[in-house]
Amino acid sequence: MKKPLLIISLLLCLSCIAQKVKEISNNEEMNYTFAFLEPKKVIQKEFYNQFLFVSIYKINDWLSTPSDFSPTDGEDVLDSYFISTKTADSYSSVKDSKLFKIKNLYNSKIVEVKESKYPSFTIKIEYGVVGERKIEIFKFKGI
Repeated sequence: MKKPLLIISLLLCLSCIAQKVKEISNNEEMNYTFAFLEPKKVIQKEFYNQFLFVSIYKINDWLSTPSDFSPTDGEDVLDSYFISTKTADSYSSVKDSKLFKIKNLYNSKIVEVKESKYPSFTIKIEYGVVGERKIEIFKFKGI
């Protein structure tokens, strides 16, 4: 009698575990983004007395890179950045969060991330080939 109860209990536990995992591979853009994230290059900032939280994720963006793109003799790819914002209040709701994407930057480097006038912030990025580098400031409204 104990064996059938044990088997039924195990099957119930396995079905509960299976419900916690959901495959979302069919969301191609999200799958692509996570596949190429560079975790060591994630930048996280807290602004306005810990009310606005900004996370910046860099990827090597093969899909945004034209097939004939080659500023050097090597195999090169353009960079993209995903910028995610949330407020201290958005832990229970995503309505106060935003997601942005900066794309088509070659050999890019974030120089500065700073707050401006509430609830805005700026990201200064340097990019381009050596000897012809450009600096651009991108402005965002956090909420």
